[in-house]
Amino acid sequence: MNYFYQKWVTKFYTALILIMVCWGINTSLIQIIQQNLNTSAWHSFNLDLYFEPQIMDALLISLKVSALGGFFAAIFCAITAYALSVFEFRFKKLILLGMLIILCTPFSFQLTPLIIGSIKLGLLNKQIALWIPFVTPILGVFVIKQFIESVINSDLIEAARMEGASEWYLFYKIIIPLIKPSMVLIFLIQFSFIWYLFWYPLILIQDEAQQPLVLVAGFGGSYLGAVLLTTVPVFMTLLCSGYIYKFIKADVS
Repeated sequence: MNYFYQKWVTKFYTALILIMVCWGINTSLIQIIQQNLNTSAWHSFNLDLYFEPQIMDALLISLKVSALGGFFAAIFCAITAYALSVFEFRFKKLILLGMLIILCTPFSFQLTPLIIGSIKLGLLNKQIALWIPFVTPILGVFVIKQFIESVINSDLIEAARMEGASEWYLFYKIIIPLIKPSMVLIFLIQFSFIWYLFWYPLILIQDEAQQPLVLVAGFGGSYLGAVLLTTVPVFMTLLCSGYIYKFIKADVS
């Protein structure tokens, strides 16, 4: 039954990717026809348009900052969630309440202080500004915390401590292998979030050489950018569909 479910999940994401690609290509061809206003656009179609240096550089920047943001978000969220799930300390409930309030705050309210803080820290026109403020998503902490509490037995942790295991060894050798599906899920969520960010990089990244694909595709009218902007996060989800299935299965059980 599990194999049957995984097979159909994979087919679903494959079909979704094909639909997104076909939609992007169709939109690109419509734009070409509208620009030329005649059917000769089909004959003048130039593949070099899809591989402009500016587009390739923007694509690499988007891939790099999204991957870095997703990776460190998964790591930091796992560490924070482990501390909140395993340890008891003062003001723990107050911290959780504050995190919940931040989670309920719309991102548009956080955008202005985030931009001001990034500029004061000297991150203007730097690629690190595109991912470093997003490595501690509150949603990721709650998701991994819930996963830890649902799949990890406290007796296992106590037994490891009695054997002399340090907290970092316990976290690295025991906790991470068990919560890997939830970490992959947070990586995908944050990867997609950073990938689609528009207003934040629009204001903060004014140097065209440092702009991600979402800005180049939005203002340059790039047809390849429109396709990749839609399909890359979905393709990443397809590659990690097995981990997502494990996360859903563990959360339901």
